[in-house]
Amino acid sequence: MKSLLLFWREALRKPGSIGAFGPSSPSVAKAMTMPLKGHTAPSRVLEVGPGTGAVTESILERLTPADSLDLCELNPEFVKLLRERFETAPGQTGRPTVRVFEGDVLEKAGSQYDYIISSVPASNLPPEVVQRLLEGLISRLAPGGVLACLHYRGQDVRARLAIGKERQRLRQVIQVIKTYQRRHGLGKDTVWLSLPPAEVHYLAREVVG
Repeated sequence: MKSLLLFWREALRKPGSIGAFGPSSPSVAKAMTMPLKGHTAPSRVLEVGPGTGAVTESILERLTPADSLDLCELNPEFVKLLRERFETAPGQTGRPTVRVFEGDVLEKAGSQYDYIISSVPASNLPPEVVQRLLEGLISRLAPGGVLACLHYRGQDVRARLAIGKERQRLRQVIQVIKTYQRRHGLGKDTVWLSLPPAEVHYLAREVVG
């Protein structure tokens, strides 16, 4: 309940930074963590925009004590909650190593991650920021690594209904996302049990074939 109340409070305070009506549903979390199924440890995992940790819980269910998970979040209130819930103490054993970073993921996170899971609300951002983010995350993938990006359906309709600069911004963002899906896409999964309905796009640094 604490996580849910905090999510709604921050969504009201900063609606542009949060792209959904609530924390990610279990169905979304399952799709986001699908690349981790049957993974080989030790693996390095990065979650971008974990919010209150709905997807983080699912990630940790798939990890072993030999794995590590970095969480990178901009919202300082979410960061406090994430540290309370998930961060491991120095020398702690018996569970994956979890670190929480506050700030821009491209400045705070490391490199060579085996899996990256991003819930950043790209449709609310300027197109140049979306391009910088996708390029930066893909460049941080280790060979054979997978990036899972959460997007919400209905953006084409939203763009048609928008006017002026907002319509132009949305159309440019949609084009950026489609370009990266063509260049790096491994496929996508549609999640209808989400509000709004969602798509998870799976990307790789290099796509063969």
